[in-house]
Amino acid sequence: DGLCTALEADLAGIGEPEQTALDRHPDGTRMEYWTRDTRYALAMRTFAHEDTVPFDEMTRRTTVRLRYLRNKLLTDLAEGNKIFVYRNMFRNLEEVELNRLHAAVRRYGDNVLLYIKFEDSAHPNGTVEWAQPGLMVAYIDHFSNSPTDEPLGDAFPSYLTICRSAFRMWTENRSTSLGTPAPSH
Repeated sequence: DGLCTALEADLAGIGEPEQTALDRHPDGTRMEYWTRDTRYALAMRTFAHEDTVPFDEMTRRTTVRLRYLRNKLLTDLAEGNKIFVYRNMFRNLEEVELNRLHAAVRRYGDNVLLYIKFEDSAHPNGTVEWAQPGLMVAYIDHFSNSPTDEPLGDAFPSYLTICRSAFRMWTENRSTSLGTPAPSH
């Protein structure tokens, strides 16, 4: 919900000090900084540890970085020449949630959303298909962590297969209409 709300609001306030919190979470034996947007409830790792960067300096760096990323994402969405990828390791999205996310990405232009969900009996790991114009759905056997956040191991080979297939499908269809599947014959 937070991501959709943020996209629907043109990412307003992301990276602004009054809307940005800096938290610390354990990373092995060290504490890592995480940034959290308080309006949209969006969180992101910084890969920086409190023993290497003072809190005040990390706060400054975080707001600068988030403003840059906000502007970069808005530019990328306006240009419409990338595939935007979304996944939720905790559960598959309900259809209404996926439709809202798809619409939020498409409100900026003829963008393509690649949604990665858990495989099922009809869609084994690595399957990628067009669900509708501007929306591809891919299926994966596992993410690096389980829905209960237990480590499951590397998911990179599955991601690589999915991304290669999605890119091939996207480039094949760019000549007809960005993100729109070619007609079936």
